[in-house]
Formats: sequence, C-alpha cells, structure tokens
Amino acid sequence: MAADRSAPVVLIVDDQRVVLRVYGLALENAGYQVRVADSADVALESVREDKPDAVIVDLTMPYINGMGLLYRLREIAPQIPVAMITGMANVGQETRDELNALGIPLHFKPLAPAQIADVVKSLVESRD
Repeated sequence: MAADRSAPVVLIVDDQRVVLRVYGLALENAGYQVRVADSADVALESVREDKPDAVIVDLTMPYINGMGLLYRLREIAPQIPVAMITGMANVGQETRDELNALGIPLHFKPLAPAQIADVVKSLVESRD
C-alpha cells in the first residue's frame, strides 16, 4: 500500500524496536506517514533530510537521551512540535519542570494505539 503523500509525517524516536513497531503501526492505521529512528543520531539525520510534522521522543535512550535530542531538534527545526514519552514512573521534578517550561507534553508508556494517535493529533493540530 502506498503512503498518502498528503498525510502528516511523524518521526518516532525510541531505542526499543518493539515500541517503534507498535506505535508505528498504530499511527499508520490512524492515517499518518511514519518514520522511525532507534537513536538520537538517526533521528537528527532524518530531520535534516526531510522535516516531519511531529516528533515523538523517548526520554531514556543511550548516548544522547531524549532531552539532549530535544535541544538539538530545537536548534535545527524549532517549529516541529515534539512530545516526550517514557517508561520511567519516577521522572524527576526538574525534568518535568523543564519540559513544562519548553511546552513539551510528557506521556507515560505504555500508550494504547488510540492514545498515541491522540498525542500525535494534538501535535499536528498545534502546527496549524
């Protein structure tokens, strides 16, 4: 099946391949074009090549974590809306405050397919 070229493009960044598959399938079923990256470096390369309409970023990744990626994304594409996701139940208040100050929503895994689709819908609508 060919991708709908008019559908918004979403980049999912997570070091867990199962998350990339599950969220990717959920978003494709919701009508989005999906790109995936299993590291911050791959994500940055993808954004430089073709800017997506929204980005979902895992907070906890090796090497460059989600916060590090967020700041790099803001340098190269500040207009792209981002949401942070995490499987950590105990995200520190400092991180929460920083995300809040940056206007970045924080969501906790696991997210059901309808929930991830709602997160992306909110991001895409915030661009309009």
